[in-house]
Amino acid sequence: MKNSKLYPFFRPGDLILLCLLAISYILIPSGINRNCEDYFLLVVCPSCELEINLDADSIFQVNGNIGSLLVEIRERKAAILQSPCSGQQCVRTGWLENPGDMSICMPSGVFLSIESRNGNTSDAVSY
Repeated sequence: MKNSKLYPFFRPGDLILLCLLAISYILIPSGINRNCEDYFLLVVCPSCELEINLDADSIFQVNGNIGSLLVEIRERKAAILQSPCSGQQCVRTGWLENPGDMSICMPSGVFLSIESRNGNTSDAVSY
């Protein structure tokens, strides 16, 4: 009983354990196989299929069924900036950065996806 009155919230051993957990959380890398150089952007459009490296920042156009989409690659992420479609869901999808992330413009028939060269994806997708 005497020990509980001296340390009402934490005992010294609890504090040491919390410090060890915090240090291990900081030192252990997060994610499953986050080797970014294995990632690429897969662009599928009505007339082509491209694999684009994410290393260089760029802006380019992709021709779809109803017009051109503007796609940007920046800081190893990709996004559709402009689209001729009326719904704009593909633009609102935002930045794609992990394997399995995708953006689809159905009216244009354009599909963007971050893929991994070793075939690993972070999420399961069902169709």
